[in-house]
Amino acid sequence: MTTVLRLAAAAALLTFSGCKSTNVFFEDVERTPPTRPRTASVVYDRFGDIYPDHTVPITEAEFRATHEGGPLQYLRLSSVFRARRAAFRLNPNGVEGGSWRTLVASIGDAPPAEDTSFEAEWSRVQNALRGRVARQVRTITESGGGARRPLIVLVHGFNNNKSEASAWYTAARKEIERRLPDPAYLEVYWDGLSTSAPPAVWGAAQYNFPLVGLEFRRLLNEIDPAVPIRVLTHSSGGPLLANAMGDASDPLDSTVAGYERYRERARGDDPAYRIPNRADFRVGMVAPAAAPNTFARFATGATGPDRLILGINPSDVALTKAFLPCTALGDTCINRPPLVCRDVLDRFPTSGRTRLYLFDFSKSLHNGRYMWFWDDHAMTVYLCRDDMKPFLDVLLSEQPSTPGETAQICPSAS
Repeated sequence: MTTVLRLAAAAALLTFSGCKSTNVFFEDVERTPPTRPRTASVVYDRFGDIYPDHTVPITEAEFRATHEGGPLQYLRLSSVFRARRAAFRLNPNGVEGGSWRTLVASIGDAPPAEDTSFEAEWSRVQNALRGRVARQVRTITESGGGARRPLIVLVHGFNNNKSEASAWYTAARKEIERRLPDPAYLEVYWDGLSTSAPPAVWGAAQYNFPLVGLEFRRLLNEIDPAVPIRVLTHSSGGPLLANAMGDASDPLDSTVAGYERYRERARGDDPAYRIPNRADFRVGMVAPAAAPNTFARFATGATGPDRLILGINPSDVALTKAFLPCTALGDTCINRPPLVCRDVLDRFPTSGRTRLYLFDFSKSLHNGRYMWFWDDHAMTVYLCRDDMKPFLDVLLSEQPSTPGETAQICPSAS
């Protein structure tokens, strides 16, 4: 590769949509309840902890001032509240103490015993916040007569703030409601960290979604099993969901200490982190920023949703890393047809629980070009592509009118 092409590739990676050099921080105003009817939301930090709602103010300066040493990738919400609790213990009537009381009051709980550890208190807070979302979902999916509205779960990729994610959530809702009347929605927001060195953004991004996915699994397990669930994800929202559905730990760097907690629980041995075994559960992943072996630890034909729809794109500027290998700065090679055919099809055989559908968006008309011959990575662009129509048909229809493009992508599967 010439120096000019390498520079062009680096420029592409530095400037594609969503690539910034800061952590996402969800402002108080971004945590207000949704005003749209039949809509709930949940906001996660990069460790999978749920933010309290807007009635518990948090400043970005406070968030950054209390990180636990090291680079900004170690920022976590619990550090803020650990500091607030410590201030509360020193001076219950002070400003900082008042902010801890506000958190406790916001979950409608009594103050804990004096000797309770912070970890136990924080777990109690998280359980309460997660339970609140599950109750909201129950309310918005009730449609009378015991029937349940389908729940559409929308999950963005890394390093999207609220407005960026909401832009494609709004566009997706329009497409969904052309096919499915009167659904309910759960909008998921999560901190998909970037670092101060943008070329390393993929490696950093792939540190986050397993931890968020593991905690989202707990919410999935608390949602009434009678509720039909349809998940639509984009980019690294795909592997986030893979980690919520099962043990997707194969691609993860075994040297990263932060994965220790994940690996202990990903298998589902802990009842709180059991692998979901839901009926009427479908997952659609558009341009998943994932490795081909993401599903390698899924029990063949036994674990997974009823339908798994993968919309791959070997021409996507972000997933192909332009001129760089798809393994550079974090593995996104599931978008290479030979690799998805080799490593994914055998996990979901036609005789198993999950029916796998593949679409190749690089062959779709109305592709938005990002630069030269690469396709744009933005979900708002994907929603306008021709393949999105059959993709959503499989995700939303009871009897899809298309078998997908699996046989064209993987001829040996036909």
